[in-house]
Amino acid sequence: MITCTIRARFRNGVLEPIEDVDFLIEDQELLITLNPVDEHGDPLIWSVPATLPDMHGDPDGFIKAIYLARIDGTHPSRRPWPT
Repeated sequence: MITCTIRARFRNGVLEPIEDVDFLIEDQELLITLNPVDEHGDPLIWSVPATLPDMHGDPDGFIKAIYLARIDGTHPSRRPWPT
């Protein structure tokens, strides 16, 4: 199996290749993995907000903060009470 990476843009519900894809065969099925990038082509990196407890220093506090956020729908830094 050959694996390759190409850049594409999602527009009007359709993935549009930005790069040449002449190696594809008409009606060929593909398995697509999406890795969003920013306007410079760099991968987007999601991180845990700095206000959440350090997972390595306090894993129980980290888990508690996640569950509280799910229950009340707020980010820990926006809560009027301490966690």
